[in-house]
Amino acid sequence: MSVPHAKDPPTASPAPAASGAWAPFRNRTFAVIWTATVVSNIGGWMYTVASGWLMTSLDPNPFIVFWFFTHPSISSRVSFAQSYNPWTTGNPKYVK
Repeated sequence: MSVPHAKDPPTASPAPAASGAWAPFRNRTFAVIWTATVVSNIGGWMYTVASGWLMTSLDPNPFIVFWFFTHPSISSRVSFAQSYNPWTTGNPKYVK
């Protein structure tokens, strides 16, 4: 009965990792996540431009446009006020 032998280790060293600016895109997962992030960012920019355009076409008053983009809605203010209770955790923080 013969004793099984381990395979001989490869004699050639593995290929060096590719370098350069496009090297990370050889990893499929990275390329998919990066592409999704870019598409999402472009969608966000399109939304910002479209909402600004809509606001100025509905009411060209600069104060109304400023108020819409810099102040949260009443519902989000109420939601924040209901959920913000720093004294129960013992760590009060003041939000600006």
